[in-house]
Amino acid sequence: MKAFCRDCFWSGGEAVRRCPTCASPRIVAHPELGELAIAHMDCDAFYASVEKRDNPELRDKPVIIGGGKRGVVSTACYIARIKGVRSAMPMFKALKACPEAVVIRPDFAKYRAESKRILGMAAQLTPLIQNLSLDEAWMDLSGTERLHGAPPALTLARLQTRIEDAMRVGQPAGIAETALAELDRGDRSATAWKDALATLLDRATGYRKAELSRDQLVLALESPATGPERRLAAAIALAAEGDAIKPRIEAAAQACANRKVRIALEAAARGELDDATIEAALEEEEESAAEARRLPALADRGDGAP
Repeated sequence: MKAFCRDCFWSGGEAVRRCPTCASPRIVAHPELGELAIAHMDCDAFYASVEKRDNPELRDKPVIIGGGKRGVVSTACYIARIKGVRSAMPMFKALKACPEAVVIRPDFAKYRAESKRILGMAAQLTPLIQNLSLDEAWMDLSGTERLHGAPPALTLARLQTRIEDAMRVGQPAGIAETALAELDRGDRSATAWKDALATLLDRATGYRKAELSRDQLVLALESPATGPERRLAAAIALAAEGDAIKPRIEAAAQACANRKVRIALEAAARGELDDATIEAALEEEEESAAEARRLPALADRGDGAP
């Protein structure tokens, strides 16, 4: 299989401009499409999409999920993003950019319930699932072709349609030969979370779950010599283990001096790590590192600290 239709799921050995069965132009084509098996799913503005689904009056309105004026944006719908709102933005700046926005406090109990429904549908296809957050997960569909009667790419497309029909939540997904290849092929501007995760993994040189054992990850999580970024990267990699690792991530959070990294670690332990939390942690760590570099330079010049 080198092409299929997103509407009727026709599949064929050659790329075509329109589906020969339903005439749809929504054709997915790639020379190796039938061989790809590592899938990445990431819901569209998940929290905001769930709120809009549950309240149709919000459909055409800009929606921001976050705290009060002194809080930060957890996520925002695409209407709000057009106005300049982004994840981890201070709420007062978000409301200045989009004063007409409807602000809703996050309801994690509801989002966790919806996440479980989505992951439950995915688990019917493969047990090899690693969730990165409530709305994002990797799936290994290797060896499922005989079970589902279709190549993994077509199975993934059918899952997307099932989720969108049942949940009424947008479910973008991609598929590649490896997890890192899929992340590189994806649109990294789609979510701040994807950028933040890539940044974390890139900063921690060679820090890939596939290259490290569980013991090495736990050591990186708990060692006093581990920097905040590597500690958070280890927590992200380990969080998929669920309750078994939760106490160790919580302990690492208590030992972390960086407040926002500590908050991110606590969120990872609860299974509530989102793009705003991860980006805020990265921003604070960047500011801390810049300040640490600046003060010795001031001391060398005799300027003193401000």
